[in-house]
Amino acid sequence: MLELGFRRTTLVCQSIARLWGIVVVIALCSMPAVGQIDGDGEVRLEVTRLGMGGLAREGSWAGLRVEVTDSGLASQRELVLRVRVTDPDGDEAEFDRVVTSNSGLPQAFWLYTRMPLLSSGIDYIEVLAYEAEQSSDERFGFKAGRLVGRSQVPTTLVMSGQRGLMAVVGPNSFGLNAYGPTGRFESFLPKGHEITYLTTGLDTADIPDRWQGLISFDVLVWGSTRDRADPGRLSADKANAIRQWVRGGGHLVVVLPSIGQEWFSVSGNPLAGMLPNIKPPTSLEGVDLNDFRPLLTSGKVDEVPLSTNAIVRVFEASSDAQPGEAMPILNDADGRCVVMRRLYGAGAVTLIGFDLNQTMMRNLGLPEAEVFWHRVLGRRGELPSVAAIEEGTIQNLNELLQRSHAQLDVDIPEEIALKGTAAFGVGLGVLVFVLYWLAAGPAGYLLLGKRGWKQHAWVAFVGVIGVFTAIAWVGATFARPHKAMIRHISILHGVHGQPTQRARSWQAMLIPYYGEAQVTVETDDDGSSADVLLSVFESSGSLLSLSGLPDNRPYRIEAREPDDLRFPARSTVKELALDWVGQTSWGMPEPVNQPGDLETPTLRLAEDGEFGEDGVLLDCDAVGELVHSLPGALENVVVLINKGQVTLSEGGQLRGALSANVSAYELTSAWEPEVRLQLEAVTKRASGQGANRQLAFAYLTALLRSERVSQGTSSRPDPRRLGDRLEALALFPMLEPPSGQASVGTESRLAKRDLTHGYDLGLWFTQPSVMVIGQVRLAGDDARSPIPVALDGRVVRAEGTTLVMWVYPLDAKPPALRFVADDEVDDGTDG
Repeated sequence: MLELGFRRTTLVCQSIARLWGIVVVIALCSMPAVGQIDGDGEVRLEVTRLGMGGLAREGSWAGLRVEVTDSGLASQRELVLRVRVTDPDGDEAEFDRVVTSNSGLPQAFWLYTRMPLLSSGIDYIEVLAYEAEQSSDERFGFKAGRLVGRSQVPTTLVMSGQRGLMAVVGPNSFGLNAYGPTGRFESFLPKGHEITYLTTGLDTADIPDRWQGLISFDVLVWGSTRDRADPGRLSADKANAIRQWVRGGGHLVVVLPSIGQEWFSVSGNPLAGMLPNIKPPTSLEGVDLNDFRPLLTSGKVDEVPLSTNAIVRVFEASSDAQPGEAMPILNDADGRCVVMRRLYGAGAVTLIGFDLNQTMMRNLGLPEAEVFWHRVLGRRGELPSVAAIEEGTIQNLNELLQRSHAQLDVDIPEEIALKGTAAFGVGLGVLVFVLYWLAAGPAGYLLLGKRGWKQHAWVAFVGVIGVFTAIAWVGATFARPHKAMIRHISILHGVHGQPTQRARSWQAMLIPYYGEAQVTVETDDDGSSADVLLSVFESSGSLLSLSGLPDNRPYRIEAREPDDLRFPARSTVKELALDWVGQTSWGMPEPVNQPGDLETPTLRLAEDGEFGEDGVLLDCDAVGELVHSLPGALENVVVLINKGQVTLSEGGQLRGALSANVSAYELTSAWEPEVRLQLEAVTKRASGQGANRQLAFAYLTALLRSERVSQGTSSRPDPRRLGDRLEALALFPMLEPPSGQASVGTESRLAKRDLTHGYDLGLWFTQPSVMVIGQVRLAGDDARSPIPVALDGRVVRAEGTTLVMWVYPLDAKPPALRFVADDEVDDGTDG
């Protein structure tokens, strides 16, 4: 009888489901199809660029340059351009922009979205055009009306997340293609780690008009000023996008031409204010480039003949240049600067005095990336040529192709998952179901049999259903969370002396209600606004067909200003990804003086043979004190002291070696807020007080080879190693490359990242600096993230881990040049 009751209940449920399906089908048939173009395709859409220069990376922001040709009757009309992608919940995120079309005139517009993962099952990115209708929505002012145009972009054009990106304005590559695919190595560097794809031939039309179109790129090299590459042709929006991108950590490299002052025209170049604060550059004519050979190539005179009649531009800081506004990176043998840098927020602008567009440079493939660009961009690793690989001169080639992997940002999806809350609800549901099954099944049947009431089985069955329905309803009401909360992993990066910091955060937000949720970022205390990119986070491996929810609904996002996210809420968890540039309320490390000392506190390198105030030889690397007021203790702290680049020797240095003289000090205990950190004690060369000292190359070797960064044999990352992997991410470009005798084991381990591109300290290995790396872990009611995220206008409690990266720029100290005589052999071990 009881089994029959179960079957009847199941049949009733199935009948209701079928009836509901018929109703839905009828309703859908009576509605116009979403894909139907009522305007008979009267607006032609063509996506001419997917990503700047045609490069777009999965999981990252990218711009789509769309050419719009309106063949409608009206001479002008408003259109809503839309990029539509499906998020992990199955809801359609609609990235909208309102534009004005001109009939018959092709026009180009930029749209922006976060690229879907290649594993998401999405085959196409849809681009749509609608007639705009007036709307009461204050964010847009217009809503989508009649569909008048459509285009699709295949996701096969999107590249893997384990790729770096660089771009060049102008036709030449300047030797940067050495960081790209090489022979059989298409997905990683044979003697390094991450491969970097390069796009060249860009002009001002290819520059996006919002910074999210640039954020996937680590470096933008401006290598030409001819015709459409003239920076004076940049619109105000495009120039501002470049400024925002650099302030958020981008690196703009300007290759100056032999003649002309286009870059320094304040009235003609909207980017002139970003350049280093220098006097007008001096042009040296008739220069023998052999005097600069250690800067350009590792080849000897008879191997790589250089021009003896070149033009080189040298730089000198202006008399009013403030700290960080004009920092020499590379000098010639006479001390004249040929590479000058300006710090700009969390990023930098670098001037190159060599005319790298010269025919001789192009024909010889100069400058060599391993010699020149490593020291400008902050890279490491041997860069063998395709010929060297094909000729078999690379040792252990097959072993290098089979290197073991270390996915350093593998923890992020696992760490932010709010499993505890979900597990409680699931556990409660399972418990109620088991009790219900016992009461309505064996236990109930036995009880009825003992009392002789088997004839009342139906009544008992219905009663049990009613009782457990009430229990389930009450239990679900009490078990459901009533407060919003966030679990996050974030990276916070600040440079001393710069007015803005940057952060990237991955967050799982528990939204305890149904309806529409609005997520924003709170403005700074002084009322100033930050640059914010908000989107839904899609973790690797998620499949929409499995994770989608049944009541899918679309939601709109302002494609050019995605700082206000409004989406359907279902009393579940929404995972978000944020990029932020502004003034953080977290008290980053700062130098301090002794009480009573009124001078500006500074940090500096200790001089050889320097004595302290007590008359004792210092014998340390750095002098000064630091204090922080972060909301929690800084754990797993590493202090790195960069004394400057090692000497540039003719013939090159030891391949794959660090090009900087850096020492690393791992603190043995957490650094508490408001506690002074004395660098004289921490950075003692013999044995630091409360710190373990290593030369950086040994520290970086141990970091990558050890089990500290290994994912382990489990499919889930070991949470105990999270801190070590975050530490390795901060130093990603400087991690040890495989040695010449590397095997498949840890000596040749391949470091990978998907989500943290651009968030590392590689650039700071090119100039003297003090770098501090650590983590802040917060939990409880007062926990917060470095990005103050608000739900419906109220800042939400945020538990999680923040990787803190702080840099203090020291006085510039370009490396010396050393010319090796024919009978000398340079082992490249200087420094």
